[in-house]
Amino acid sequence: MVDPGFSAAFPGGSYTRQWWCYGNERGNVGGIGIHGQNLWLDPSTDSVIVKLSVWPEPDTAEWHDLQTAILLDVSAALDTLP
Repeated sequence: MVDPGFSAAFPGGSYTRQWWCYGNERGNVGGIGIHGQNLWLDPSTDSVIVKLSVWPEPDTAEWHDLQTAILLDVSAALDTLP
């Protein structure tokens, strides 16, 4: 089952085989680790964003919401590229 917050932010999104598929026309996919790690791929611009972190406690809803907000901002910025 996909997290309701993820579904709200990415209406066509899904989760499979350790990958979050954002369901947008860009084909974005990402991996989200429970201790703050993040891998985000944008095939349309050949972009890869990696965030390395070591949070002392596993991911919380607050941190997950922050990471989702960052991904939305990155997606919006890339949408302005030619």
